Amino acid sequence: ATAVKTEVTEDAADNNQAVDENELPDFGDEEDAPASAAPAPAGAPKTEAFQRAMPDYGDLIDDDDDVAGVAGGLQSTKKEEVEESKAESRPEAILVSGAQRLTRTHLAEVFASKNLPNFQRLEWIADDKVVCVFADKEAAATALKGAFDGFDQTEDRPGPGLWRASRGFMDFRQATLNDVPATDFKRQHRAGRQVRDYRFWECAKDIDRDIMDNLEAQGTKRDAPSGEDAIA
Repeated sequence: ATAVKTEVTEDAADNNQAVDENELPDFGDEEDAPASAAPAPAGAPKTEAFQRAMPDYGDLIDDDDDVAGVAGGLQSTKKEEVEESKAESRPEAILVSGAQRLTRTHLAEVFASKNLPNFQRLEWIADDKVVCVFADKEAAATALKGAFDGFDQTEDRPGPGLWRASRGFMDFRQATLNDVPATDFKRQHRAGRQVRDYRFWECAKDIDRDIMDNLEAQGTKRDAPSGEDAIA
């Protein structure tokens, strides 16, 4: 038998002690070796080597919610692109994206910066998307080609529309018949709250002015300011 050097035999040799055979590892006898280890006799059938089966992690991937969510998002995006490609185009109209909080004047400035044809009317389909309708398809094609070529900031103080277009924050493409607003869409006006606050402030000033005019007409003298009002 071939002697095998193990930690047990090394410790025994260092301590000059006899080795207990029960503590030695059992690697089997040469007689117990598999038949494949010995040369196969002539004419014997060949035996294939054992191969360990690789684990299948497919079930883990299928159960992963994140992977499923990403796959679903990609499918929905492709579906929208296919629907847009199949939709009938509007050759006289251009869809502009990234137009949130812009007005008609801001959008007109974008096309006027390159002397492009101006639109005749706007159709808002979302807070950030608007369809620009031109006089005819030739004018729309000229404006769309100019938009594809890009915009340059030609003024020192450009409006918000030209500022976004020159930095690539606005997208332009041919409009289609599917570019319509949702049934519950209601556009949020850019300065609606500021206008209401301004009107309230002007109304309050008018009321104060009327009160002061009435007091002066009655000969009543206004009290001198005191406290913080006097300091201000």
